[in-house]
Amino acid sequence: MKWGHALVIICLVMVFAPSPEVAAAPKMRFSERLFDFGYMPEGLRAQHRYWLYNVGTDTLFVKSVKPSCGCTTVPLPRKQIRPGDSVPLDLSFDTHRYQLRVNKSVTVYSDDTTQPEAKIYFTAYIGDSAQAIRVEPKTAYLDTLGKEQQVITVTNASDRVYRVSLTSPPPGYMSVDIPAPEIPANSKAQLVLKAGPKTPVGEYSGSLTLRFAGPDTISFTVPIYGMGYYH
Repeated sequence: MKWGHALVIICLVMVFAPSPEVAAAPKMRFSERLFDFGYMPEGLRAQHRYWLYNVGTDTLFVKSVKPSCGCTTVPLPRKQIRPGDSVPLDLSFDTHRYQLRVNKSVTVYSDDTTQPEAKIYFTAYIGDSAQAIRVEPKTAYLDTLGKEQQVITVTNASDRVYRVSLTSPPPGYMSVDIPAPEIPANSKAQLVLKAGPKTPVGEYSGSLTLRFAGPDTISFTVPIYGMGYYH
């Protein structure tokens, strides 16, 4: 065999030889890394759901979820997440003892070797808004005996149009009716929060976060409290 032919055969073997298998590995990804509750009252609770995804090729093992302070809780539904699966991280933030701007974080520890310690963040402003948008009432209360809905009045005190959207919905057994996405300048709009038939029995709480986009972006979180009675 000539040397040139031998070299061609060696090259063909290198090209068509099976490549070594890539090791399976878990990988974390979050629905978002930062959430803004915006303006909200002191002494109440706000809630927001993050999603933790496993976008890797092996089962993800979450070792723990640790908030940066005792004002925050984030239960972990389960520690093992299969490839392509996800779990909700329902963050609850207690605004007691806080005023003005608040910035907090939660650290998720896992066996993702590329990011074994991953952080998600949230921010809020505790107190009244001095902005062009006002939301009343600042807290909603519902029950299943006569007060199954709460009207939320939004005042646009500016000379510009603002668009309203829902960035963190209320609990799944509630709904929010937003009649029109735009609130004209110097006008008011009414949103309706309703308790549904699957409202749990006993005391419950939650919140909703509204975002208003116009000359600037303003967010408000309305804590929700209520009582469910037997149907």
